[in-house]
Parts: sequence; structure tokens; C-alpha cells
Amino acid sequence: MIVATVAFGMGIDNADVRFVMHHALPHSLEGYYQETGRAWRDGLESHCVLYYNFADKARINALIVKGEGMWEKKENQLGKLRQVVQYCENKYDCRRHLVLQYFGE
Repeated sequence: MIVATVAFGMGIDNADVRFVMHHALPHSLEGYYQETGRAWRDGLESHCVLYYNFADKARINALIVKGEGMWEKKENQLGKLRQVVQYCENKYDCRRHLVLQYFGE
């Protein structure tokens, strides 16, 4: 069994990952989906855990605002960050359903 810990991306290319643990807030649901997708490539039961706090959001927010680029791009990135926080704070809906809904599936 392989356990994958995610901080800022990961390079694990195994089919038998059973547990993925994020210990920081992902920057987008796209990134989160890609990282958690490593846990069920072989179709067997797997688990994903995401630990975060609002300091993560503030840190990422500051990086976006202070970073280079046009304001439209920054607004897009800030919107994706808000979506991740909303996803994490949702205590009622199925997590998988929320991610699939985000991608229109």
C-alpha cells in the first residue's frame, strides 16, 4: 500500500495508492482532483483527507494578489481559491459529487 502526502503537488505514478493526505489547501479544485485521482486508479477503495486552516487561504490569497500578471488572471485564481474553500466548508453534500459537478460530469 502506498500513502501519498501532498504539500504542493506530487510526482507519484503508482496505481495502488490507497490514501492521499493534503496538509495544505489546494489552489484549485482542478489541482485537488488531479492529486486525489491518484488514489483510485486501480478502482479499489481509497481515502483522501484534507487538512487546512484559514491561514492557508490568506497565504495563497496574498501570493495571488502580489504575484505578476493581469488583474483578470488574478481574479480568476481568486475565484478558484474561493471555490476550494467552499468545497472544504460544505458539510452536507457528497464531496465526489461536488467535484464531478464542478467539471460538468
